[in-house]
Amino acid sequence: MTQIPSTKFQAPNKLQAPITKLQTFVWNLGLGHWDLFGIWELVLGGFRCSFRSERCSFRSERGVVLLFTFILTFMLTTITVIFLNTVSFEEKRTRFPLVDRQTLNTAEAGLNKAVWYLQNEAPDNTTDGSWRGAVSEAVGGNSYAVTVANLNLSLEPGTTATALSQSNPPANAIDNNTGSSWRSSGPVTQWLRIAFPASSIFYVNAIRLVVRNAQSGRPKNYSWETSSDGATWSTVATVTNATYSGSNDRVDTFSPQAGVNFLQLTVTDVYGGGNPDVRVAEIDVRAVRIDSTCTITSGGQAITHTVTQKAIVDTSTGVPQVTAQPKSWTWQ
Repeated sequence: MTQIPSTKFQAPNKLQAPITKLQTFVWNLGLGHWDLFGIWELVLGGFRCSFRSERCSFRSERGVVLLFTFILTFMLTTITVIFLNTVSFEEKRTRFPLVDRQTLNTAEAGLNKAVWYLQNEAPDNTTDGSWRGAVSEAVGGNSYAVTVANLNLSLEPGTTATALSQSNPPANAIDNNTGSSWRSSGPVTQWLRIAFPASSIFYVNAIRLVVRNAQSGRPKNYSWETSSDGATWSTVATVTNATYSGSNDRVDTFSPQAGVNFLQLTVTDVYGGGNPDVRVAEIDVRAVRIDSTCTITSGGQAITHTVTQKAIVDTSTGVPQVTAQPKSWTWQ
């Protein structure tokens, strides 16, 4: 038998008010913190939050704890590596300029000592500025290595030679080969001009003139002239009836000349009959080169400075005097 629902309104036996103490909980995965005696720790886990009380309680699960431990270890390792690298970088950054300056100062000390040797008593006991050689010495807990060697300024890169006339090129007079020579295409008067690199304006006070054997055409009467611009010339030495050594050379000296960028040999007479042409094997513009090197290793890194200086030694007064060109530096 089918029952037909009653359509009559039925009121509840007892009026029920909404339950206000019902708590709804939601589990969330997130970051939180513990405060234990003033020490804060970041934690990662499940939070059970009560919307009514607006409080969250932390519930640790085994998997969550393992994940948290891994992440925390990774974060601490990363922070430690970054910190150590930063400390190392700052140490190198502050230490490097000091070591660099110390290396340069030590190299310059070696150069200054070499100049002192040339003007006083050298390691080989000479006192006339003729010492050429090498020496290593300690200073201030470090050391430098110094070499002093003869230098021919005519062989400096970029040096060129021209002549009033030529049957053999004037470049033969500055090629460091006594087997070749410049030969003019006509009789005196003839000149040969040397142009040093534009960036190198030298001090000059001594020139070695080399000829070939007893050939005619050797300069007999001649002069040396210097210039800074190639237009205005100053005569610094005049030679008459020149004599040559058994090596077919001679050295002409004069007071130190500053700012020399051009040097000219002007020949007004030669040896040999029949008014021959002029022949010159080599022109050696004499100087010295000083190199001083210092290397300091710090923190596993080697820093090297080399200081180089070209100079001339003047012995005309009996007491050697060194006149130096500007210094140059190389670093590695």
